[in-house]
Amino acid sequence: MPATRTLAAMTHAPAIATLGELKAAGYEYKTVREELRDNLLAKLKAGENPWPGLHGLEHTVLPQVERAIIAGHDIVLLGERGQGKTRLLRTLPLLLDDFVPAVAGSELREHPLHPILDATKRRIDEEGDTLPITWIPRDAATRRSWPPRTPRWRTSSATWTRCAWLRAAAWATRRPSTTG
Repeated sequence: MPATRTLAAMTHAPAIATLGELKAAGYEYKTVREELRDNLLAKLKAGENPWPGLHGLEHTVLPQVERAIIAGHDIVLLGERGQGKTRLLRTLPLLLDDFVPAVAGSELREHPLHPILDATKRRIDEEGDTLPITWIPRDAATRRSWPPRTPRWRTSSATWTRCAWLRAAAWATRRPSTTG
């Protein structure tokens, strides 16, 4: 791996397996904003289209989004239905790195150079450079983590009854007892 991470498209996770190897490779922690900015600039410099699948926004919306990402600003998308807001947001993960390191066994899949939990910080202190790391592919890091909503017209009355019973049972177990 080069001294710093690059946008080079990787099809396989890097062979780096410990925190010491990660540090020796010169890997630097970047925030998501920095990562988006660096990868956008690299794509623009290489002449690549950073927004595949978005058509008709090249002269209006995309230059403003690019300026906002480069400047590190927050972005708020407003508009009528069907104007491509969701489509634009779904292309943003393509500007993230292909693989991101994480502490092996961490519940939050924390970055080894920027841990969050005290338990992970202690583990890094104890294991030092021998701490094992894993690589999370971009698709797994940005995957939707909840099931899609079921339309009401597809839900049977038995399901509604069962859900109502479960809600009532849950409510009954949460209420404090009024008997002595």
